[in-house]
Amino acid sequence: MVRIVPLAALRGEICHSTVIECHRQVWNDKRQWSGYTETPRFADGLLLVVSPITLYFHRNDRVILTASRGDVVYVPQGSRYLVTFENGGGNPDLYTVNFLLCDHDGNAVRLSNEICLCGTGIPPEVLGIADALSHEWLDPRPNRLHLQARLFELLSVIADNAEFHIAAHSGIRDGIRLLIAEWNLNTPIDRYAEVSGVSIGGFYRLFKSWAGISPNEYRTRMRISAAKSMLRNSSLSIREIAMQIGYSDPYYFSRCFRRSVGVSPLTYRTNSLIP
Repeated sequence: MVRIVPLAALRGEICHSTVIECHRQVWNDKRQWSGYTETPRFADGLLLVVSPITLYFHRNDRVILTASRGDVVYVPQGSRYLVTFENGGGNPDLYTVNFLLCDHDGNAVRLSNEICLCGTGIPPEVLGIADALSHEWLDPRPNRLHLQARLFELLSVIADNAEFHIAAHSGIRDGIRLLIAEWNLNTPIDRYAEVSGVSIGGFYRLFKSWAGISPNEYRTRMRISAAKSMLRNSSLSIREIAMQIGYSDPYYFSRCFRRSVGVSPLTYRTNSLIP
């Protein structure tokens, strides 16, 4: 079974990869690549275009996609295509990352059934991750944990960038990231609106379109998740946990916890069967 999981939704999946390769490529010796015209692609791939090169993906004598500097192209396993290019010869022109994803049930996971553009405006950290991945893949004694970690870090950053780049809520990216970083502080929400350069009403509306819940509820859920971990894995008192996650009143914290989880913090701590 093959599941199609768009890149932006991949962050909610538990996956591993059975294939990981990363090639640092310079295309200055020819004007086309025909390696997948006769033989289908052996794995899924991400092509990170990092030089001023322009790529044209052809199928059945027509161009199906064009990519240029800063773009991320996804090509699924089994694809057949021809690539022509202009202005090759960078250092590098692109990174090609090959992988095969599986979910926790062993089902194959693909980002799409078709060759597609899944990101534009590659952030600088992506290039560092891709370069490190390319070197680790070449190691005769590769650290498989490092390879898996690098691959999913790369996918995570690209997915995050793609989500904010194309969505209507891109204007509040800075506010969202600051709220997440300050999840245990009681910063007024209008501060995040100010950082984003929008009105408080606009921030609430755009945030809800992004998360499906309000900024306050999002922050509360982060706090409750942290509290659940502390209750399971520490001997801190309820008051101490409340203080660490941003509640000055432990009784109010207990009410919030019960409303979210269905039981009190003490009951949650003593019953390991509660998720």
